[in-house]
Amino acid sequence: MQLGILGEMSLREFLGPMVDFFVKLSGEEGQTWWTTFKLFLRKEPCWVGEVGKKTAEMIQKIIGCLKLLSAGDELELDETDGIETLAEANNVFTVSIDGDFQRWGTNVLSKPTSKTKVQVFEVAKDGNFEAIFTGVNPDLDKLCLEQSQIKGFVRKYKKWLRTEGYATLFLFKVGEGDKKQYFVADVRLCSDGPRVFVLRFSSSNVWGAEGQRRVVLPQQTLES
Repeated sequence: MQLGILGEMSLREFLGPMVDFFVKLSGEEGQTWWTTFKLFLRKEPCWVGEVGKKTAEMIQKIIGCLKLLSAGDELELDETDGIETLAEANNVFTVSIDGDFQRWGTNVLSKPTSKTKVQVFEVAKDGNFEAIFTGVNPDLDKLCLEQSQIKGFVRKYKKWLRTEGYATLFLFKVGEGDKKQYFVADVRLCSDGPRVFVLRFSSSNVWGAEGQRRVVLPQQTLES
């Protein structure tokens, strides 16, 4: 059996760097080390030279009220036919679905979608919905997901939802032109299963950073 470099190492030589790595994972920059480690495994630029420095900066970058969590992970939603709505997503939100989805007229079909890359952020600074979302991009249409895509994310990437009953937020819209309205789907992964609520984007409620709530958006250009 070929052992490669492991066959040439003593136990001390092997364990030293491994222990150091796990110590770094448990430290304040643990998320950065873990993300760059995954980049390294895929043979993508990580800590090497200026490219690596830029990657580390992007991992930690705070945009407005949000901090990027999913750097180094490619999250892609499957294509949808646009027929599924959150008001009728009982097969995903098995505990409860907010009745306001129906009362506020959100239970409408959307357009089909192609495969879409998304990113997961953490609310790192206090803010209302306007501050949280427009801090990333003032064009709200570019931050919206279709309801069928939100349902698909919960089904495919449940591990990326905030746990312990805290919110993971998704922006969506209903209607076009003068009749267009923006809403926020508030997904809660509780011990008994997922729940979903709906809130108006215009709500003045301030979301505190201490809850480490999450926000899922279509992939944005983070260079600026």
